[in-house]
Amino acid sequence: PQREALLTQLLAQLDSLRDEFENSSGQFGFSGASGRDKQTTGKNLPEIVEKMVLAKQLQEKVEEMVTSADSLMADLAQQLERFKSKATELRVHLDDCQKTWFADWVEDKE
Repeated sequence: PQREALLTQLLAQLDSLRDEFENSSGQFGFSGASGRDKQTTGKNLPEIVEKMVLAKQLQEKVEEMVTSADSLMADLAQQLERFKSKATELRVHLDDCQKTWFADWVEDKE
């Protein structure tokens, strides 16, 4: 029961990471829903680079979550597969955003 509850919390954390990403890097800038100042990952980085860095960091965090859950909860097959599926969806979304931003950046530079 405790590990099932933990897996449920991990699923909620995936939702939270997606919301954080959408609020922090929205398609039209970095200001979140609250309008707070953008979070910077480094000095003097173009906004597009900061967005891509944020997406990459979140992808790596999701990878770590999947690896940990896989090793600790392998016997909870059905719930674990649901978690992995949701994690894969998030990773694909983050990757698609990175590719789109990179393509837009290349187009702007040409």
